[in-house]
Amino acid sequence: MRPLNWLAVGLLTLALVGCQPKAQIIGGVPRQKSFKKVVSLCPGTTEIIASNGSSQVLVGRSASDNYPTSVSAVPVVCNVKPDYEKLTILKPDLVVYDASLYSEADVAKIKALGAEAYVFKANTIEDFKKELYGLSTLLCIETSIDSYVGRIDAQVAAAKNDKVTDVKVAILMGGGGTYLAAGTDSLQADAVKVSGATLVGPKADRFVPVNPEMLVTQGVDVIILPTSKGTADKDVASVLADPKLRALKAVQSKKIVAINSDVVLRRGNRIDTLVKSIHDGLAIRLK
Repeated sequence: MRPLNWLAVGLLTLALVGCQPKAQIIGGVPRQKSFKKVVSLCPGTTEIIASNGSSQVLVGRSASDNYPTSVSAVPVVCNVKPDYEKLTILKPDLVVYDASLYSEADVAKIKALGAEAYVFKANTIEDFKKELYGLSTLLCIETSIDSYVGRIDAQVAAAKNDKVTDVKVAILMGGGGTYLAAGTDSLQADAVKVSGATLVGPKADRFVPVNPEMLVTQGVDVIILPTSKGTADKDVASVLADPKLRALKAVQSKKIVAINSDVVLRRGNRIDTLVKSIHDGLAIRLK
């Protein structure tokens, strides 16, 4: 009989232990749980789950999910609102969602399904990283999430090492004189802050309607415009031609930074890309 390779045995044991159900604390109650049927009700949370090695446990998603492309095979259980009939049939053991997209009434219905609920609601990059780690322990994807957090940290460090100064930024969506702006307490505001700039906008933790006159009064040096690759030039031209924005310094100097709207709007798996895109965009436009 061949002698045992104790190093190999030890490594195998550690690997098996790492994927065993863990004692989780959800809502302050410790419990032993292994989540095998997960529903994601938002594009951002679907990005995180599917991009970090847990796509096999996804049994439901929202109709807006488009990244990574592999999620197209997952059944749609949510359009504007969740389809509670489908969810009841699926019987998920974990539902993941973004707080900014659902009302208190929606959340009550989600919790009434009987599944555990995990919510993303962070408005700073540091708090978002904590939420990522919390989800990672539920799905046994700690290594992958740690790699993602490392990419975020690297982009934050790069932005902080090459800061812009005395620059006011607005992140605007919309057109035709009607706009939504990222609030000053939002995750987007924190992503702007790490580059040394200051976000101008309403005091809110999400995108809300904004009066262009307020932006003119506070001064805006650069506009970040969430858009898509196919319409970026058209969208930028529309902003530059809007008479309601004509008095903005950013419009007069044509300092508009177009960034993929999915990257800007989602608390998902591309926050590192968001930080880099903002920093690089500012660096280019301020030359």
